[in-house]
Amino acid sequence: MIKKNKKAFSIIEILVWIVIFLFWIAWVYSIISSTLNINNYNKNYIIWVNLAREQLELFRNIRDVNFSKIQTFNIIDPNNSWCDNDWKCIVFEEWKTYKISNDFSWTGFPVKVKEWQKFDTNDSNSLKEYQVCLDEEGLYDYCEGMTNKKKELKIYKFLEVSKVEWYEPSNALKVTSKMVWYSKKYNEFEVSTIFTNYKIY
Repeated sequence: MIKKNKKAFSIIEILVWIVIFLFWIAWVYSIISSTLNINNYNKNYIIWVNLAREQLELFRNIRDVNFSKIQTFNIIDPNNSWCDNDWKCIVFEEWKTYKISNDFSWTGFPVKVKEWQKFDTNDSNSLKEYQVCLDEEGLYDYCEGMTNKKKELKIYKFLEVSKVEWYEPSNALKVTSKMVWYSKKYNEFEVSTIFTNYKIY
């Protein structure tokens, strides 16, 4: 009777193949995971940029309405509800931080402005005041006062107003729209522009 030699994998060979297979799975997973993270970051980054630009557009809207009513360019509420009988009005001031957003209730002027303290990542109350939420209709706004909020985001937005050195203080303001988000650490994105009282020139 002839005996046939049957070749089989040894335990060491099987273990080597298992290790190679696991390394391959881990490599594929890391590529998929990093791709998803990059896609998620890019999507959020577009949202942050648009929210930052929106804040500047709201400020520009206030300035233009002020000009259409032949007032100074930096009154916070162009409907004059923030002015007294002597036409002394509350204006945007240098070195102050503001919350600015659309007023979808459309009562009075459709832009809400609120002066607030400086953004402080170590102060939970400061963070809450600037936090952005997503509502059921897909709108991004401050969580404060949002009745139909769907999701609280780790995103915070605000405006900082500062002076422009080469202009008279009452004729120009540097407005910086800032977005701060938390992803393992606090990250910051900002867009700045200068608003001038161009009607005096």
